[in-house]
Amino acid sequence: MREIRTTWIPLPETPLIGWLPKNIKLPSEDSDNAGYYRVEYVPYFWGVMHALDSPVSWMVVMQKAAQIGWTVLLAADICKCAAVDPARILMLFPKDEKGRLFMDEKLVPIIEGSPAVSRVIDISTSRKGGSRSTRKKFPGGEVRTVGSNSISNVKSTTARRGYVEEPDDTNKDVGDQGDAIRHLRERLKRMRNKKLIIGGTPAVADLSQVEHYVRLGTMRVLPVTCHDCGECHVLDWENVSWLEKEGVPRTRYSACISRKPLCIPARNAAVPGTTTAARPISCRPVTLRARGAMPLPAGLRPNAARGLSRMRLNP
Repeated sequence: MREIRTTWIPLPETPLIGWLPKNIKLPSEDSDNAGYYRVEYVPYFWGVMHALDSPVSWMVVMQKAAQIGWTVLLAADICKCAAVDPARILMLFPKDEKGRLFMDEKLVPIIEGSPAVSRVIDISTSRKGGSRSTRKKFPGGEVRTVGSNSISNVKSTTARRGYVEEPDDTNKDVGDQGDAIRHLRERLKRMRNKKLIIGGTPAVADLSQVEHYVRLGTMRVLPVTCHDCGECHVLDWENVSWLEKEGVPRTRYSACISRKPLCIPARNAAVPGTTTAARPISCRPVTLRARGAMPLPAGLRPNAARGLSRMRLNP
């Protein structure tokens, strides 16, 4: 009875930022840093991870650059949902083939390399188990990918969690019945703990779907702080220059926008759209170090945070 009783005990509520480093392993073919997921490499996702856990924010939207690890984060979040809070999950892609590629290249390799997840999600494609190339089942739910090009794909299934990948490429009028994202939102509306996650790179300014959904929210940003004058600003390519030859990564820097007389940019400072996106800027050449950083994830060593600037999400 004691063994049976332990299976009824609810799992502790671990935030995504603390769950990933202990349970998700990245495959070598998908990352230069293969092994357990390291949140200190993606500090620009910390606020996003907290929003994905929040019971208050039912919709999370991120307007992003290319190749920053967003799709891997979505796959990891799906794994946590399957292992901790199972439910039916729908993922909307521009085409059916994009969904199959996500399953084959992102989700399945992560599941195979993560023992805590591989015990839960069935990655086989046998008809007997119910899994397919676009559908993976697990106790209490499933994850299914659908294409935006067919009205039957986006009007057939109710789900508690929905993901939209590259919304600017999805169909704006599916079968003369409206855009695909609105149909996906309808699939979630009857669920109390629903969550809709939208992320993509904007295509045309003022006509972008991801821009539209960003404006519906708090439009939070991630500023960096100058360690000398204390001014905060959001990273912008207009402030990026090179100390030597343009295009040489090690000579790049982001200048402080306060433009004070003593403002001299520091080497190796932050550059938008790279993994160094949270490193500090300075009004003079100094040794880069953390200063007033936000609370670190559990298990993160202090020296691992070296080079991270003070960060916060401003509405």
